[in-house]
Amino acid sequence: MKENRTKTKGRIALFLLCLLVFGTFFACASGAGEPAGTEEVSAVTEAATGEETEAETEPPEAEEPARPVSVLFIGNSHTYFNDMPAIFGRIAKADGRKISVKSVTKGGWTLEKHADKSDECGAEVDRLLRNERFDYVVLQENSDVFMSSKYYPERYKAAVRSLAARIRENGAVPVLYSTWGNRLSENKMDTGKTTTLAKRNTMIARELDAPVAYAGFAFMKVYADPANTVNLHYTDDHHPSPAGSYLAAMTIYAAVFPDADVRTISYRGTIPEKTAAALKNAAYETMKDPSAYFG
Repeated sequence: MKENRTKTKGRIALFLLCLLVFGTFFACASGAGEPAGTEEVSAVTEAATGEETEAETEPPEAEEPARPVSVLFIGNSHTYFNDMPAIFGRIAKADGRKISVKSVTKGGWTLEKHADKSDECGAEVDRLLRNERFDYVVLQENSDVFMSSKYYPERYKAAVRSLAARIRENGAVPVLYSTWGNRLSENKMDTGKTTTLAKRNTMIARELDAPVAYAGFAFMKVYADPANTVNLHYTDDHHPSPAGSYLAAMTIYAAVFPDADVRTISYRGTIPEKTAAALKNAAYETMKDPSAYFG
């Protein structure tokens, strides 16, 4: 019995020893092949890596294209002759700007009519200012009516103030387009009328803190050159010729974008290169220092 108990104890001891040895082996084997927590960590790493890869390879969001600069022209035949707003647009594009140009014009119309919402053109001006966004609105007055004491200053100023207030409400800047007097003879024009128009535009512009495009002064500068052979007036000696509209557009462009050097702009349409260079220089010099012409 004693011997049997001893054998039994021995067998139990041997069995326990085997369990201890083999149990430790299996645990180390599984741990060696797959350390504790490796599967879970690997899954998290893959998820994180996948997110990083997606973020790195996903194309960047496309930036919204810059909105074109939007310009509205309001005036009469001194604006629409030779489609001057379109010339302005081509100048801007040649200068590398995205531009959108619209116009409301009618022969003989005054700014008073354009300010009147019951007028056909005034209603269109009102619709555009309420429904579309502009950056600049160019205002051109009837040059003959502008000289009338029945119209200037009360009716003119009331019209410009009304339009300017609505233009500002739209978020745009009003720009006054100062035109010119008639051509009198070769290389001679009515400088007195041209200067008066400029002074009257300047007075209201100072009140409204608005720029003035002195196209009339640019005309004067060209005609003052004894070597000039360019006729800036149409055959009626009143409206602009194609060269006159080109010069007006360049002058307005210099007023709207004072950072631009119009002398370097390549667009010249059908204007001969030498003539275009002279007209661009006249626009540049005039807008650089218009005060020189007031005397």
